[in-house]
Amino acid sequence: MQAVFIEMDSSIDNHSVVKELEDLKEVVLNAEDKGDKNESTFYPEKYIDTYLPVGVNEQRVNNLLQSVLVEAAIFAMPAIKKIPTSVLWGYFAYLAIDSLPGNQFFERILLLFVR
Repeated sequence: MQAVFIEMDSSIDNHSVVKELEDLKEVVLNAEDKGDKNESTFYPEKYIDTYLPVGVNEQRVNNLLQSVLVEAAIFAMPAIKKIPTSVLWGYFAYLAIDSLPGNQFFERILLLFVR
């Protein structure tokens, strides 16, 4: 595991890598101390591997659904053209105003005026 950690680290200084691993060992052993006083024995599989991610689940359904909806919008253009543009502008304005409270930038701007 140390070899993989050193390989992933792009820095040249291996002493800092060893120090980081020792700090990790100390933190993990202190966090999961179950009354075992033998701290000289350290098993990475027992302590560290439980905190490492096993794998990544890729999901391509969202991209497929987005592409299908764009294609459906192209075929629905005759129906969309019948909707007045003022209705569409109003709907988009409502969506924009409705999403402002969840926007971090907007909340920070509000803090300027509140305080």
